[in-house]
Amino acid sequence: MSDRLVHKYGQYNLYDFSFMDDFIPIREYEKIGNMSNLTYQDKNDFYCYSENKVYTEKELFNKFDIDKIIEEEKMTKSDYENAIDCIRQSIIHLEDGGCWLNRKHKDRRRIHEITNEMSLLMEKYEIESKKL
Repeated sequence: MSDRLVHKYGQYNLYDFSFMDDFIPIREYEKIGNMSNLTYQDKNDFYCYSENKVYTEKELFNKFDIDKIIEEEKMTKSDYENAIDCIRQSIIHLEDGGCWLNRKHKDRRRIHEITNEMSLLMEKYEIESKKL
């Protein structure tokens, strides 16, 4: 069994881990601390007070054996149905707009391609909606 910690991105706050009391994101530290001696790659990096050192997210997660998990939110049947309705309306508006372009206009073909892609997406959502 693994002793690694799990951080579910978007679901749990990283600062729920007690060791994070010693860390602050660079974007927050720059408001209160002296940045002149710090080298960092990104404002999402973390400054460690006790070590006077900057860690990237990857380095921090490796240091404390944290697995980062990004889970997609599950769509409901009504989410799919709303998306289908919006896509259907968008297709209608695109087709209406395309009618105003003459037959040889370069964008008319692209509008046709976009509506075909949107129709395929709508069909995919209809299938997913029926599974729920």
